[in-house]
Amino acid sequence: MSCSRNGDGAAAPRWRSGFIPDAAIALLVLAIVGLAWVWVTGRLDPATWQVPLVWRGDAWYVLALVKAYSAGDIAPLVTKHVTALGAPGIAQWNDFPIDEEPLYFVCGLLARWIGSFAAANAVTMGGHLLAALSCYVSSRALGGGRALSGAAAVLFATAPYLFLRSLPHLPLLYCWHVPLCLVVLVWGLSRRAPGRGHFLVAVLVGLVAGAQNAYYTFMFLQLAGLALLIAMYRRARPQAALLAGGIAATLASVVAVNLDTLYWWWRHGRNAGAVVRPFAGLEILALKPIDLFLPVRHRLPGFRRFYGTDTFRRSWSRAKEGRSISASWVGRPSWAS
Repeated sequence: MSCSRNGDGAAAPRWRSGFIPDAAIALLVLAIVGLAWVWVTGRLDPATWQVPLVWRGDAWYVLALVKAYSAGDIAPLVTKHVTALGAPGIAQWNDFPIDEEPLYFVCGLLARWIGSFAAANAVTMGGHLLAALSCYVSSRALGGGRALSGAAAVLFATAPYLFLRSLPHLPLLYCWHVPLCLVVLVWGLSRRAPGRGHFLVAVLVGLVAGAQNAYYTFMFLQLAGLALLIAMYRRARPQAALLAGGIAATLASVVAVNLDTLYWWWRHGRNAGAVVRPFAGLEILALKPIDLFLPVRHRLPGFRRFYGTDTFRRSWSRAKEGRSISASWVGRPSWAS
């Protein structure tokens, strides 16, 4: 075992000298993000955890999925036949893909222990915690310092975008894997040849990305495909193999979580009345760096007027989406002003 010397000259295991400080900072980051979420959402006592964060819109769909999984009516990767037809307003659950089945399945299992509402709240908070942990690990993997990585993790996990999506758009809230996808892209574009461990990480990240929201999945596939072309142009075979492995794993995961829908379409045909969701909403409400500093609901009159007249705010209004809230610690002083 390789060792390093501490201040007293005694030998200390190298893995412990690096892992313990990282673990301590990661736990501190998780505590900060968890407390921020509890404070912002008002879940300060056990009774409030039995009340859903949202009672309207797409939250009914999410809660219905959680209930169906917890009751055992449906299961991942197989066709779905719900006994309580019509909830949430649709009778046939096989006409449309549900890429995020593992997320709802885990939430359903948790609901068997603590109830559907408490489980939905816990999984919503879990999306913020996973975002914090993933961002910290990704930053450290790319050589970031502990302090800056911790600060970046807190900002990412408390961004207005995550609080805005919340329970109604739970799959969009679970963007925790995006920093890991960026790490794979950086490795694929690096001049330094990646090793076998990097390749395995890329495959694991691809498997995770394929079972997440399609917006993030295809964003990663497009960027990874472009990076693969660059690696091939450079004749960087290890980098190209890493990117190709990540892309293949992502596609395999996408097919796996949608096999039930593809089978249903093959047997019964596609639903011509299905709604196609555009990318416009995600583009308008996407996580933007400026959101970490200037929340839309600003208490300073000057900033409030700016957001009420600029093009971004008008396009937001046309999208008929709600306003974001700022839970970022960078934006906190402006909220208090």
